[in-house]
Amino acid sequence: MTMLQCWNHQVHLWLKFYVNNRLVAKGQRAGTKETIIVFLVSAFWHGFYPFYYIMFFLAAILSEVTKDIFKSWILFQAIP
Repeated sequence: MTMLQCWNHQVHLWLKFYVNNRLVAKGQRAGTKETIIVFLVSAFWHGFYPFYYIMFFLAAILSEVTKDIFKSWILFQAIP
């Protein structure tokens, strides 16, 4: 997640404050739907090339999967 924040800091802040914060209720975290919408807005920002939409959609899915893996990391610590 840090890589996404540092990749293009100003665009990250714009997407965070003007897109993500309007989709997520106060006190809650972004879910899968909100993450996909933010990534698709970023794809729209980059242009009208179909590959951008596919790539950003898959990046949103990958971001959600990594969140789930990070949450379940405690289960993998028992493996020697």
